[in-house]
Amino acid sequence: MVILKPGSTHEHCPKCGGSVYLDSDEHGWFMHCLQCGHTKDLEVIVTSEVRERALASRRSSRR
Repeated sequence: MVILKPGSTHEHCPKCGGSVYLDSDEHGWFMHCLQCGHTKDLEVIVTSEVRERALASRRSSRR
């Protein structure tokens, strides 16, 4: 489990590999790259990660 704290940096930008700044506003959590400015809603990232894990689990259970 990852504990999100406003103003913390976490992981790397998917576009440039730069430092990612985590923050939240009235719409929820988002990440913002300090180098290239790429911004993404974290719900989209979490959903994608969960989906990828589920697909990987299904593939391995079929073997």
